[in-house]
Amino acid sequence: MEWVIVTAIVAAAAAAGCILYAVQLSKHTFICRSCSKEFKADWRRLLFAAHAYDQYEIRCPYCKSKGCTEKGK
Repeated sequence: MEWVIVTAIVAAAAAAGCILYAVQLSKHTFICRSCSKEFKADWRRLLFAAHAYDQYEIRCPYCKSKGCTEKGK
């Protein structure tokens, strides 16, 4: 029975870590590949967004196309 408690604690910690990472990432500026406008994304959209390196599959609030790049720091 102890393994259930340990598993629940580890799963909760992993979920909290993912949410904290998405909140931190939402403070960055993103640039749309189609219209070149800059915007800040909501952390809820970033939580489940597919990404590779600095490319994110989030929808641009201006032109509604998918595929944005994180602006250099």
